[in-house]
Amino acid sequence: MRILLSGCTISLVAWAGFQVVMGKAWQGFLNTAADNIKLLALLGVCFSMLKITEHLEASAELGCFIAGLMLKIAQGHYGKGSHGSPGTASQLHEGGHAWASVIHVIEPVKDFFLAIFFASVGMHLYPTFLWDNIMLLVTLTGTTVLLKYTVTLAVRGSVQNV
Repeated sequence: MRILLSGCTISLVAWAGFQVVMGKAWQGFLNTAADNIKLLALLGVCFSMLKITEHLEASAELGCFIAGLMLKIAQGHYGKGSHGSPGTASQLHEGGHAWASVIHVIEPVKDFFLAIFFASVGMHLYPTFLWDNIMLLVTLTGTTVLLKYTVTLAVRGSVQNV
């Protein structure tokens, strides 16, 4: 029950945060703020979601994922037309340029955190675990490759027949 309540609270906070923080006021801020201020504001959103999910006894990774999702949805909603379409010239002038500069500013930070994430995941894989489960890993890898090859051939054959 506690997990369900925590999940609902996180969803409510994320939705309210998106409506309030990522609204039209955010767009005005992005159009006028300097690049370093934009970076600090975006990191503030990410770290706020991290602390909220930690406080609700969920993982910090979930908070970072939700914050990234909020930013991506906001980019799609305000940076382009609705539902990811290119939008009109006025929509692109209002939001697209602001989000292009945001993406330019946040890209190095994203790459840095992505490297840390993959390094930390790699540190959780012990060689003894891999050796103990070698048959399972080889079977799953072989099945995936074989299935992908089969599906590709089937799709390619059906496309050539059309």
